[in-house]
Amino acid sequence: MPITLTNATADNDALAADYNANLQSVRDKFSATASVGIGNADIATDAGIDGTKLSTTNQVPEDRLLTDAVTSRVLRKDAVTSANRAVTNDHVQDGTLTKRAHTKTVGSSFSRAELDLTVQSVAFSGSVGVGAAVMLFRKTVGPNYAFGLTGSTATITVTPSTALPTATTLVLEALVENFTLVGAIAAGNLIIISIPLT
Repeated sequence: MPITLTNATADNDALAADYNANLQSVRDKFSATASVGIGNADIATDAGIDGTKLSTTNQVPEDRLLTDAVTSRVLRKDAVTSANRAVTNDHVQDGTLTKRAHTKTVGSSFSRAELDLTVQSVAFSGSVGVGAAVMLFRKTVGPNYAFGLTGSTATITVTPSTALPTATTLVLEALVENFTLVGAIAAGNLIIISIPLT
């Protein structure tokens, strides 16, 4: 900001032109004119301006942020309370996550809860007829999945203890554990592994 005193000697009065020009310079410095107003050079590198002095109404627009300026350090994180974390489901565009985005860190593994797996063990016992072969198959009972074991002359139905709706459930595997066949009676446990479709 230029300050001019042409007659700058002791006991001399300031010239009106200097006085007016200096007042105009002060006025211009606090104007919104880009060429003469307060600029970057007027602010000390260590000014330490308190962030709370920024307006809550006239906030920094998105196009004033540098590309890649928002880093993981800036986004709020919380190792314990999920509600405190910055990123939610609505921040992620549909169909944009790759396999890499789902990958956990080296040495870690997904828990059953993270995979949303349901594992049921259902005991069964019933007559399938006398024969050398018993076949397990999947069927539906109404809107839900059920399973059957069929032998030479009869079939028994095994129903999951927790209903598995066919419209919203994918059965990944069903297998028989601790199977016995004594005469015509087949017994054991049916292990059912499923995930929701939604």
